[in-house]
Amino acid sequence: MCELEPEEVIGKKYYDLFFQCGKLCEECPIKETFKTQKPAFLEKTHYDEVYETRAYPILSVDGKLESVAVFSSNITDKKKLEKSLIQSEKLATIGLLASGIAHELRNPLNVIE
Repeated sequence: MCELEPEEVIGKKYYDLFFQCGKLCEECPIKETFKTQKPAFLEKTHYDEVYETRAYPILSVDGKLESVAVFSSNITDKKKLEKSLIQSEKLATIGLLASGIAHELRNPLNVIE
């Protein structure tokens, strides 16, 4: 999704801007925030993109829920990088394990020579 100007976002529903679905999903953090009056978080995959959505309550002076502020961002690249890093760590661990096994096998064989 491209960067939007404030005029393009103000008054719009986040689920229309990001997901073009026309309604809140069942696990929506906005619903959770309205119910509990506490911040809520959701990570959702939409097609091939991953979005992180955080909802924060905005309370009036007397402590009543006035509205909810929603921050949503595309974290697809971050997730791909995390996955790549995990894969690299797995490969490094396998290499270390193979090195240790080769060392342990070689030690007793050195005595035989």
